[in-house]
Amino acid sequence: MSLSYDSTGCSGSMELNPGLSEVVIGLRAEVEALKARLHKIERGQEVAVSAAYWQAVERERDSSEKKKRQLL
Repeated sequence: MSLSYDSTGCSGSMELNPGLSEVVIGLRAEVEALKARLHKIERGQEVAVSAAYWQAVERERDSSEKKKRQLL
């Protein structure tokens, strides 16, 4: 049996367990799906934080303008 391992995983002949390559392919697909899902979650958090920031800026500006009007 000849096996090698590199950054992409196992390659070579796997005579001892022919189903192993299907398992590896399935696991790689699951990992990629989880990475994509994590990226979407992280991106959603960035958008939510950005929206909250700009809402706070808007409230502060409205408050400042209201104080200026009260002084006049």
